[in-house]
Amino acid sequence: MQTGSYDSEKKTVTLQSELIGNASKVKQITRAFQVVDGELSYVVQMATITNSLQPHLKALLKRI
Repeated sequence: MQTGSYDSEKKTVTLQSELIGNASKVKQITRAFQVVDGELSYVVQMATITNSLQPHLKALLKRI
């Protein structure tokens, strides 16, 4: 389950996991989605039992 917010000025959706199933070493996951110049970008950050929250994945999706 995730909770989040939407910033209409920045066109950004930010989500944070409230419940993480089947990944006992993962403690926190956040996802940020943003539209910039018609392209969708997202960044996933993750914290584990040994590491604090840090970037895990990021991508830029371009319309074709």
